[in-house]
Amino acid sequence: MCKPHFTIVLANLMNRTGRLSQESRERADLAVTLEDERESHKIILCGWDYRPDTSLPIARALKTYISRKRPALAERLICQSMSRDTVGDAFFSRLLIEKLYCYSDVKIDVVTSDYHVKRTSEIFHHVFSCSRLIDVKGSESKSIDLGRKNREAQSLKAFRDTFRNSKPGDLIAIHSQLCLSHPYYNGTIHPKIDTLESIKKSLSRGN
Repeated sequence: MCKPHFTIVLANLMNRTGRLSQESRERADLAVTLEDERESHKIILCGWDYRPDTSLPIARALKTYISRKRPALAERLICQSMSRDTVGDAFFSRLLIEKLYCYSDVKIDVVTSDYHVKRTSEIFHHVFSCSRLIDVKGSESKSIDLGRKNREAQSLKAFRDTFRNSKPGDLIAIHSQLCLSHPYYNGTIHPKIDTLESIKKSLSRGN
């Protein structure tokens, strides 16, 4: 029997009205192209309401864009609007899959930008565990400057430093490190995330 197959799309940016940045559109377009090649069980769209001038989560903006571009995919799109960065994309998407679909063993395609593939792959393999079938695909960027490369390298180092004491796939340990050491989730910059059990209870279809 084939493993259930999910596609997870990572967002970039949008404007106040929900118009996606070029990079976000390129990622969404790649996800649509992949669906033309093989059909996934669900397409999970990631991203929170990060802009102070709108309550619209970028996951919802991705859903609107893809639904308009390819209406036939609308029923398979699901928003995951809890994540605030790539680690959160992996963490909350895993919880969503395991709660809503009762799948702990799945095949996953992750869609991002080409310059972000290396970091995304390491993060998703750590959160889902190295034994999972995870393939990270990147849309082509027009240009990748030295500053962007340096930021990626710094972010990857920060991830490794923050989660060095958590074993791959250990959700309890990963959640603990998010709460203690990650500025996007420990209350330093944004509100502290709930307990693991509270998060699982709050996950719902199309949140």
